[in-house]
Amino acid sequence: MTSDQQLLQASQAGLRLIAVLTLLNNMRYDRLRAYFREHLAPAALKEAPATVRLAEVKMLRGEFGRLRTRQVIGADKHHLICLFDGERGGLLLIDLACEEDYPHKISALTFARIQEESTALEA
Repeated sequence: MTSDQQLLQASQAGLRLIAVLTLLNNMRYDRLRAYFREHLAPAALKEAPATVRLAEVKMLRGEFGRLRTRQVIGADKHHLICLFDGERGGLLLIDLACEEDYPHKISALTFARIQEESTALEA
């Protein structure tokens, strides 16, 4: 059985997500801005420049705190969908795709807040 961590480490998309999360969790925002500028495909940067993406992830870091992998939902070499727990509560879904050709620049990176369903029984 393959663990979620092994799935992340076995794909180009997963390696890029690990880099983003490491910088985000450690609040290395200058490095994260540089990472976005260097590792996002031109079309992805045109859609949302590095400064806009940095503002988005700073807001997410403030809301969720550090992120920890809950579950890899889907993974192949160049696309990954993963669910994360925030240290302050909440669930965040991250969808990352990268180009097939080296240097495998990130072509799509989206974040979605997920509402947890209540497990309490209704009276």
